[in-house]
Amino acid sequence: MSARPQGTASETQDTTDPGAYRAPDGIRVPIGATVPAVRAGTRTRGPGRQVQP
Repeated sequence: MSARPQGTASETQDTTDPGAYRAPDGIRVPIGATVPAVRAGTRTRGPGRQVQP
């Protein structure tokens, strides 16, 4: 995996694992309740694969 996608993946993991993130204004935004549903609906597709509607 190249550095850019690997960095994005790491940031995503750092956000989802604790179940919250800090907005730019410093407010804690909880996302823990939605993470399991998002993970269940996430699919990884390689280059050149067509996505069926």
